[in-house]
Amino acid sequence: MRTLVELLHGAYGAAGVQVASVTVPGEVAPGGENDPDAIAGHYWRLHTRPRAHWQHELVHGARPLA
Repeated sequence: MRTLVELLHGAYGAAGVQVASVTVPGEVAPGGENDPDAIAGHYWRLHTRPRAHWQHELVHGARPLA
């Protein structure tokens, strides 16, 4: 999955298409370490991040980048 995302990010990023993945290390469950609302926040940050700060992968639970 990571390789596909990296390839698509490289191929289409210059055309204004952001391709990214969110990696969740473990079971997704409400109220737990991998709460769906917290994970949704990663998708929102990817969606609203300016092009100059695009990333092709976010890892849930990892220290967020500025």
